[in-house]
Amino acid sequence: MQCILWKVERKSKVSRWFKNGTKEKTKKQKRGDVPSFLPQGVKLLPGRKEILILGVGNVLLGDEGVGVHLIEELEKIDLPPTVELVDGGTAAFDLIPYFQEKKRVIILDALKVSDSPGSVYRFEKKDLLEWRDFPPLSLHQVELPEIFNLLRLLGQEPERIVIIGVVPKEPLSWGCNLSDEVRDKLPSIINIILKEVVAP
Repeated sequence: MQCILWKVERKSKVSRWFKNGTKEKTKKQKRGDVPSFLPQGVKLLPGRKEILILGVGNVLLGDEGVGVHLIEELEKIDLPPTVELVDGGTAAFDLIPYFQEKKRVIILDALKVSDSPGSVYRFEKKDLLEWRDFPPLSLHQVELPEIFNLLRLLGQEPERIVIIGVVPKEPLSWGCNLSDEVRDKLPSIINIILKEVVAP
């Protein structure tokens, strides 16, 4: 695995959808237009696959990048054609286009709670919205509920959102490799993810 926050080819995709520049005065919006408070140049993508598996985290901080490592493991598996895998790195709002027209989104991330390294927690969107002291995920640049609310305003909210949180080994340290405790749990975590893919 390359020890970088973004894979170049994926970063170029996001850069193509989000262009830098000053915000221009917008005209009256039509149905389906992107709200003016989004970054200038954002575009909703044409029809895409139904299930998104999104791995996020900082791969430079060991176990904090477990979501990205899981995506790399899933890329070795012959998944159904309805599944799209995305290495989201440490991005936040930049990932919104990937949510377009998805029926189900599975977010893979490190979950900082007091438990054994490699322990797995499963949450749904409603848990985040109802639990005010939700444990911190590595999507630290923005609150997940804010992303969900923005998707709802865009009319692009998936029917189902599941978060799979993996407890990292503390303290986190600089390095590209997972701890032995977390790496040993990857096969069982992959099975949990695959069950979510085929769940009714």
